[in-house]
Amino acid sequence: MLAPAHSRTRIIRRLLLAGWSIVATAPAAGQAFTARVARVDDGRTVEVIAENDSKTRTVRLLALEIAGLPETASSRSRKNLAGWALNRTVTVEWFPSSPNLPSSPKNDLIVGRLWLGSTDLGLMQISTGFARHDREQLADEPTNERTLYTEAEQRAKDHHYGMWKTSGPDPWQTLATK
Repeated sequence: MLAPAHSRTRIIRRLLLAGWSIVATAPAAGQAFTARVARVDDGRTVEVIAENDSKTRTVRLLALEIAGLPETASSRSRKNLAGWALNRTVTVEWFPSSPNLPSSPKNDLIVGRLWLGSTDLGLMQISTGFARHDREQLADEPTNERTLYTEAEQRAKDHHYGMWKTSGPDPWQTLATK
């Protein structure tokens, strides 16, 4: 179940006091547009309605992995992202220079980042333990995000946040061996 807004605020305060960076550099490396999040499909995919042309687009968050999680964990990941983004105005940033990403506002699918003010929502998902850093997309990530995302995942593991609440093995590796 998604924590109420005041609980999420406490979590953010704890993360910041522990030295976590959940606020990254505002969109600059890619191209961006403003949109309202109309639906959260899962913990890394949303549908947005662009402010400039009112077109609905699907946005998959760059470098996030949630695949392979049990249904309950996947549902918690979706609810966490919905708590931050649903019905809010965000900035969608994508990287047209990357040949591996189908990212353009003309495409139905954009692979990029969502910003709620100066908060990178993908980094938030990783920092709170509701997604992990997908290292298969390293070549497509801006260099500074690689480090932020990798360190955020390690801290979430170390502090047992979200999917990392148990001290056992990586939940994704455990599922892959079943």
